[in-house]
Amino acid sequence: ALNDVQYGQVDGLFTLKKTATREQLLTYPLSMLLRQDYHFFTLKNSEFSFDGNLQAVAPYSIGLLNKASYGRLFDDAVKSHTLTRLDYANSHMQSFKKLLGHRLDAVICSKQVGLALIHQLHAEDQIKISGPKVSQEGSYIVFTRQRDFTPLAHRFDQTLISVIQDGTYARIMRQYPADQISAPTTLSPAH
Repeated sequence: ALNDVQYGQVDGLFTLKKTATREQLLTYPLSMLLRQDYHFFTLKNSEFSFDGNLQAVAPYSIGLLNKASYGRLFDDAVKSHTLTRLDYANSHMQSFKKLLGHRLDAVICSKQVGLALIHQLHAEDQIKISGPKVSQEGSYIVFTRQRDFTPLAHRFDQTLISVIQDGTYARIMRQYPADQISAPTTLSPAH
């Protein structure tokens, strides 16, 4: 999906985090759509324990998505080779199945996606969240730069502001557990 939007095969993508590289390649609206908390998921009987220190989990195998960003702290730990036992997959579902098959020690994933996948896999009694969140990141609708979608990004900002102000955004978010999705607190750019 990231390649498709970058090279203009699709016009837009829901949702993507901001990175300096992505900002050069894609058109971002100013307003984020939502904030997501990223956590490690482990088997309930696992010795894996995250206390906020990524160096402490370096010996463990961690499942993550190809070309995904999990925030500056995690991304820097990957770039600096603090975390080296990484297993890249094309979907979080693949990673969670590997976790259930004891082929991974942990999966990093947004809380809401992780909980939804655990429910789909009927694995609520097998998988838990380990420790505090690794990061909280804003998620955005993005547009290709192969065509000029700057006016559309601007209209998106105006519409998002409108649906937040008229209560539509809050009504949509109430359909999901409050502890899973965090609404943007401001309408200004967030990095």
